[in-house]
Amino acid sequence: YWPIRLNRGGETLVPGKLEDPVQYIDVRDVAEWMIRLAEGKRTGTYNAVGPSTPQTIYEFVSQAQTAFKSESSFIYVDDYDFLKENRIEYIIPWILPAGNNFGSARVNNQRAINAGLTFRDLPESMSDTYQWWMSEAVSSERRNAYDQKEGSILLREPAIIENWRAYQTSRRR
Repeated sequence: YWPIRLNRGGETLVPGKLEDPVQYIDVRDVAEWMIRLAEGKRTGTYNAVGPSTPQTIYEFVSQAQTAFKSESSFIYVDDYDFLKENRIEYIIPWILPAGNNFGSARVNNQRAINAGLTFRDLPESMSDTYQWWMSEAVSSERRNAYDQKEGSILLREPAIIENWRAYQTSRRR
């Protein structure tokens, strides 16, 4: 979602509160690390997740945006009730941190880092993911199906931003 959305630019909905954590990893980092573990005959249980230090959704989108030339203006939607009412409980890597999902972006990855897990830069992952998405490896039919999927956040986002503005105005009264 994010590479496609951030490449488009413009008003971009960012869900969550300022302190909401996110976690993610480039699958290439996991693959390279798994090879190193196997070559070193190292075994164990690890949490293969990044980034290397805690990051919030706001930090994530700000850093990810630098991979693209398009300009984005972020519309921060920090009201969980509003997000739930608009069927936004996750836009990975952000997951509404409530109930059973409270710990979903609070996984300790230190043991994996100590075992050699490394992370490429987020802008590099974003750019590479977008380039792959636009390559011949992904059919135009698949891209169109994703972009035009009924009920998707990509299609609903402008209306949600409009509703958010109206909601904020009504709260100020």
